[in-house]
Amino acid sequence: MNPLRHDIELTRGIMIKGATISDLWTQTLALAGLGALVLTAASLRFRKRIA
Repeated sequence: MNPLRHDIELTRGIMIKGATISDLWTQTLALAGLGALVLTAASLRFRKRIA
């Protein structure tokens, strides 16, 4: 689960192939999921540190 892989596929698809976001929805969804997971984990760790 490397976010860089999904970012490179998105960038390559849009810049070189002229694809739209709807063409690359799997990579977009994967990056959004990873972002949500990291944000949740960071929030929980921050809450524990403050308490």
